[in-house]
Amino acid sequence: GDSIYSLELFHGPTLAFKDIGAKFMAQCLDYFKSSYSSKKITVLVATSGDTGGAVAKGFSGTKDIEVCILYPKGKISKVQERQITTNGDYVKAIEVEGDFDKCQSIVKKAFNDEEIIRKIALTSANSINVARWLPQMFYYFLAYKKINNKKDNLFSVPSGNFGNICAGIMSQKMGLKFNKIIGSTNINDTIPRYLSSGVFKPNKTKRTISNAMDVSNPSNFSRIEKLFKNDFKLLTKKM
Repeated sequence: GDSIYSLELFHGPTLAFKDIGAKFMAQCLDYFKSSYSSKKITVLVATSGDTGGAVAKGFSGTKDIEVCILYPKGKISKVQERQITTNGDYVKAIEVEGDFDKCQSIVKKAFNDEEIIRKIALTSANSINVARWLPQMFYYFLAYKKINNKKDNLFSVPSGNFGNICAGIMSQKMGLKFNKIIGSTNINDTIPRYLSSGVFKPNKTKRTISNAMDVSNPSNFSRIEKLFKNDFKLLTKKM
């Protein structure tokens, strides 16, 4: 129709919308690594499916950077698993018993472990790291330019860990003119329930065919609250 558009973000090498962000971050880290640390850098990543492949591919060609990817056993597609496990010696893929939230909690514990931090120059490349999703702001500016209308537009964003939607809100804060942003989730609906009830209560993650969205406790939601100054009324008005 003349009022509904779909923004295609699957034209990257791993068919994931995260390809641009992952490659941008890999190039930046490769460029700045000498000032970052004298030690070999390890990129520690939790994935619910699409991040792992994008990061593994994004870091191909970079030197002295190792990539360690944690993924939930039996909960990503076969294609995604091959993307993670067949990219060469610089990528270590680790299968974890549990769901994405379990993988993510392991990553967060590693970042808070002083002994690990002393021994390893550790960084992340999923949306815990803002350098991964900040480049995704371009999607929203590009979409707005292509639509080229004077209407009261809104964006609907498929959401798992809420990094891409964070980028959308950042583009709005920078001055991009659109009215609302819709966080579209599957049955792992912690955020929709929170926005309607005011009670933040993650349930056990349920497996679906949209596995990259199977996240019950999205890391980026606290950032979204911060962007709205922790004002629940303002948040529910805009999202």
